[in-house]
Amino acid sequence: MARARTERGLSLRELRARLGDGTSVSTLSRWENGKQAISLERFVHLCVALRVSPALVLHDACTRAYHHTHRIPDGYVRLAPEAHQPMIVREW
Repeated sequence: MARARTERGLSLRELRARLGDGTSVSTLSRWENGKQAISLERFVHLCVALRVSPALVLHDACTRAYHHTHRIPDGYVRLAPEAHQPMIVREW
């Protein structure tokens, strides 16, 4: 998230203003540094404020987390959209 923010030339204070929900600069900093968990709802709100896709951010994070194994851990599933059909879960 820090990369998205800095690529857009935003300071933590400017991002805080974009969020407009009272999130403190220190909370934003802790989220960026992995020192505090963020709820899914707040994560999506943050992505919207940064104009990045939550799905792409999560994909990037998963890719980095599991790059050394070259596979997705057992028991994980992926969501695969089909043309004009609702999202369905498939075994990976």
